[in-house]
Parts: sequence; structure tokens; C-alpha cells
Amino acid sequence: MANPCTCPFSVPKLKSISLANLRVDQLNPRLADPRPTSQAETLEAIARWDERKLLAIAKHIQASGLDPSSLPIVMQEGARSQFYVVLEGNRRITAAKALGNPDLVRSGMSDGTHRALRALPSRTIDDVMCVVVKTREEARPWIELRHQGEQGGAGLIPWLSMEAARFAEQSGGRPSYGLRAMRFLAEAGALDEATEGLIKKGFPLTTLERLLNSPDIRRVIGLSKDKGDWVAHFPDAEVAKPLRRIVSDLAHKHIKVSHVDDVELMKKYIGKFKTSDLPDPSTRKTAPHALGTDPKAGPRKAKRAKKARRSHERVAWVPAGFSLSIADKRCSNIFIELQELRIEKFRNSGAVLSRVFLELSLDHYLARDGFWNQQKIDNSKLRDKMTATAIKLNGLGMLTTNELKAIQRAAKDDARLAPMITTFNGYIHSSKMVPIVGDLNSEWEVLAPLFSAIWP
Repeated sequence: MANPCTCPFSVPKLKSISLANLRVDQLNPRLADPRPTSQAETLEAIARWDERKLLAIAKHIQASGLDPSSLPIVMQEGARSQFYVVLEGNRRITAAKALGNPDLVRSGMSDGTHRALRALPSRTIDDVMCVVVKTREEARPWIELRHQGEQGGAGLIPWLSMEAARFAEQSGGRPSYGLRAMRFLAEAGALDEATEGLIKKGFPLTTLERLLNSPDIRRVIGLSKDKGDWVAHFPDAEVAKPLRRIVSDLAHKHIKVSHVDDVELMKKYIGKFKTSDLPDPSTRKTAPHALGTDPKAGPRKAKRAKKARRSHERVAWVPAGFSLSIADKRCSNIFIELQELRIEKFRNSGAVLSRVFLELSLDHYLARDGFWNQQKIDNSKLRDKMTATAIKLNGLGMLTTNELKAIQRAAKDDARLAPMITTFNGYIHSSKMVPIVGDLNSEWEVLAPLFSAIWP
């Protein structure tokens, strides 16, 4: 029989406690001296520690509730007290209280962030399931486990980019083209042992995604995108050559994101590839195939991999296979309607609805995290909103330089260069503006990356 546990800590108990009876900890290690002396000061100090992160927690709680996988750890204030001090989970409890009463953190937030907090739909949280301990010392090992790093594997180990991409893909999120390219190389046994070892320690998947998002790079490799997967224009073994070189360069840190962060640098990088790192032009296929299937039986078998639908061939307003994760209910409903509208039959209603969807999406993004205040959003033109959003998303690495430039051109006043904004406004305000399918398709192709970045 195994020896009984001799640890000095009692077994914690679970208890549902009224949110009103939970008090944030004035001794919270995040708070610098001098320490707050009241609950009001403590709530404001926690908000002030990082107001944008507190707003992010509030948004998550508003949308999904409190995290059931990580319960707050609390300690009763006194033997007969109805109140409990939060030893672990102070930011979550502060955010939950602020959702019900934003004024609790008013002095700890800037005007823009507090306005964004007040704009969140109301969500009442009455009771919170908590882990109750008797002393601070009893809570110490669990708090250390959450806040002092990996601790040799005992603590929390954050996902690397590859792991995060796998989870997103498994959860029905946006497909990761970089991950699928990596999977192709792994299944083909195209990577050497040293490179595979480096990949396991951490791989810059976002930089690979940036490269593969470039039409110039894809053209050299011989790849096209088709409904979340890759279509190859050369035999798999030929496509593997440049992919292997790119992945190896990234894994061995021969290149960094700063080496390929614009179109010209990307062209310069791939222009240095040796012939042995490029597909043999003579092997180019007349009919493309799904990457990894490499048909050998000729055209008939190759037809199983559907060729990417050209924009002018699409039936609905939203191309098949294009999906977004939209948090705003009205924007989500409009997007669903656009998915169902046939582009040929509903050109006018679809054009107006797409104009509305664009502006509401931009307004939502600009209001998020207090980037713009509501007055500025209400008083700004569509072109200014579109340009500001695109510039910010490019700075965050969510839009490529090419995509940014296309959006900036589309937002210009000069209709000879880019009539998109003028056309969009005309759909609503001009009785003589008749939507043309070709124009509508071109407009969508420019805006699709912007929508994907706003609603990731």
C-alpha cells in the first residue's frame, strides 16, 4: 500500500461565491508600492497596470464567461466573514466586476479604453466558482505554478506558433497554409534531421505564411491556393525543392522576417535560389493537382483536384470556401446574407450590403481597444477609416505590404487610379450607378485580405 500524502497543505475546497463578496487583493504582486488602501483603489490600480489587457479579459468574459479551467483561488477574510480575498485571478475578477459596473475602474483607464469597456454588451455574473484555501501559504505553490514560468515542465508552457496553428485548424479556424506546407514536407520526408530538430524547438510560422502569401513566391514555387489547401503546378518532388530551402533557411535562422518584409526583399531572396532549389520548368503540369497527391496516371486523375475557381466564375457574393470568425452579431448576420446572395441575381442589394459590411467592419476594428474614439469614427470618411485600419494591420503583420498598397490605392480620391470608394458610395447614393459583376469581383479581391485580418 502506498504511503499517505504527508504534504503540509490541506485539500482545497470548491465553493460558489457571490461576485459581490469577492475582494481583490491589496497585496497583489503586480501592484507597486505604495499599496492601495481600499477596494476602490485596488480595482483602479489593477486596471491601470495594463488597461488594454484588462479590456481584453472583459471582452472574453463577456463573450464566453469566466474560464472554468482556471478557477480563482480565494481565502476567507475571517472565520465569520462573508467576504473572500482573491489570491489568484485578480484581473479576471476585476474585469468581471467592471462588466457590471464600468465606473469601478474609471480612474484606472484612459477615456478611449473606458469608453470601449462601457460599449460592451452587458453581462451579469452573479456567482463565481472558486477554490477556497485557508492561508496564503496554502495557495503559494499553485500561484507559483501559474506565474513563474515553465519550472522544468511543471508550470504552464505556452504554445509555439506551430502548436497554436494546429489547434486553430483543429477547431475549425482559418486554414494555415504555412502549416499545410510544413505537413507536406514532413510527410514527404523532405527535411533533414537537423532541420526537424530546430523546428521542434520553435519555428517562425508567421514568416513562412508571409512568404507564401506573396504571389511572386508562390509563382516560383508552383503553388496556388484553393479553398484552404494548396494546388501544385509541378510534381510534388519539384515543389518540395523551394519549400525545403525556405523552411530550412527559416529554421536555421539564415533569414529573419526583416529580410523578407516587403515585396522587393522577397524577390531578392528567392532570386538567389540555385537551380537545384527550384522546380524544373520542363516538368510543369498542364493540369494542377492537390499538393501531396502527385497524380501519375495523367489528366484523368489530376481532375480530382479541383482547380481554384476564378473570381469571375463565383456564384455567390462571398466566394466559396471564404470564411470569417465574426464577433459582432450584426456584422455576422450581414456576412451570412452575403454568402447566400447570388451575385448575378442580386447585384444591387448585394452591392449596398457589401458597402454596409465594409464600414461596420472598419468601425468595429477602429473602436476595438480604443484605437479611435466614437466621435472620430462617426465623423471620418470611409476612405480614411479603410486606410487607417490597413496601416495598423500591416504594422501588426496581418496584412502584407502588397495588400496594404492595394487597399491604399483603392481608397484614393483619384477615380482614374482606384474608383472603389467612389463606386461603393455610388451604390447607395446614385440612382445611375449600376453594379457590374466584374467590378464587384475586383473589389472583393482587394478587400478579402482586409476582412480576414479584421475578423481573424
